[in-house]
Formats: sequence, structure tokens, C-alpha cells
Amino acid sequence: MPFLEHEGNTRELTAGDTLVGSGSQADWRLQNVDLAARHFSVVVGSDGRVLLKPYSAQNVVVVNGRQVPLAGVSLADGDVIAAGLTRFAFVADPSRPRGSAAIAARGGAWLINDGERAAYPLKKKTISIGRDAASNVPIREPSVSRFHADVRSEAGEHVLYAMGSAGTRINGHGVSAPQLLEEGDQIEIGSTILRFTRQAPAAGITIVEGAEEAPEDRSSRRATVVAAQAVTTDMPSYRGAAPGRFLIPIGLGIAALIAVAMWLLRS
Repeated sequence: MPFLEHEGNTRELTAGDTLVGSGSQADWRLQNVDLAARHFSVVVGSDGRVLLKPYSAQNVVVVNGRQVPLAGVSLADGDVIAAGLTRFAFVADPSRPRGSAAIAARGGAWLINDGERAAYPLKKKTISIGRDAASNVPIREPSVSRFHADVRSEAGEHVLYAMGSAGTRINGHGVSAPQLLEEGDQIEIGSTILRFTRQAPAAGITIVEGAEEAPEDRSSRRATVVAAQAVTTDMPSYRGAAPGRFLIPIGLGIAALIAVAMWLLRS
């Protein structure tokens, strides 16, 4: 009978589905390892085939360094499964010697903006991309959302999450679900292209650490400009106003001046 191994603990995979996640509905419940409530399932068929499937398109699962599609992937003895912050080993034949489920630590990774000769290291768990001044990777374009996309460290890899209303593309294809980044991937946001790489930046490329203050530009000021226009439009204007609109305040002003003049004459 096949089973999953996790940090020295094993779980036998019986016929049917075994749901793995952090929620109460999971058959194998693991908390504090960044798993979704229902992250993935392992299905043992009547023919002995074992299929691993993400629970939804938003759940990233990686087998031997490759992202698992929503349709699932067949498991073979010794496969290493990564999800959230943890890893599993699939064991089909317990009698065979097997190695550790640990994945060798990766080196550094960067997003390279070749047009601006800038490199952004992916050191944090989440790297934000967008027009907002606090973005780790700032893009100063009106069509780009303030919080357009994130690159998150997940399943031992780097995963792109697209959020901007204008859309995000990888190698010319639209991104509708979290997507594992591979060497050389071209991330297109607006007219900006960011290249994902694990190779150290070449000479002449500036490494940008952390978020920088955004210079004032039209894209970051759009909401303020619209508000100012709205206030200006609502203010009363003398040009084109109805003739009787200001008779009362003018009459009161003249009466006040006459009263002051009379008081001065009497004094």
C-alpha cells in the first residue's frame, strides 16, 4: 500500500481520496506550514494508479520542481511533493531504499528590468509589484494598478499571483491563476517587462533593495486631480450666474455701509 512521508511521519493512502490541508475537513491535517484548508488530494485508483490533484486553481503544488496542473499528475515512487512551506515524499514500494524528501536549497532569484538596468532580489516571502509607492518593484505607468501582482516564495519556488485589472502576462500568455516562475520567464505588466532569473545580475545592472519612494507622476496623482476637479465644479461661479442670485448679499452689504456712515456722522 502506498503512503506519504512527512518529517518522519507516514500516512497510508487507502483507496479513494486522501485530502491534505490545514482545515478541519482535511484527512491529513497539517497546521503552521502555510497550507490552505483543503490544499491537495491524493487519489488511489482501483488500478493502483495514484493521482495528485490541487484542490483548486489557487492552490500551488509542485512535484519534483514542476507545478501540478488542476487536472493532476500521476505519482511515482520517490516523487517529492512541495506545498506551502513543507514537503512530502511519495512511497509506492516501502521495501526500496529511499532518500530524504528535502529539496536542496535554491540560490538567489531576481526580477530584472532590462530596460531600466535594474535588478530586484526576491528575498522576502512576498514581493509586491505595482504603481503604489510602497511596491518592492515599482512600475510608474497609468495603466498599471497600485497593487498589480505579487511574487511569493511558495513550495520551494517562486510563484506569480496576478491581481491588476489591466492583466498580467507571462511569455505572452495571460495569467488567471498562480503560476510557477521558471528561468527566463518574461513577466509583462503594462509596457514593462520583468525577467525572472536565478543567475546573478550582469555587470552594469543596479540591484535595488526594498521599496523606494515614488517620484510624483501623473499616474500616482490621478485620484487627487479628479477630486480637485470635482470640488472646483461644485463651487459657485459668477460667470453665467442668474442676475438675482447675488442681490440679497449685495443689498445687505450696502445697508451695512449706510448704517456705519450714519453712525460716524452722529458721533
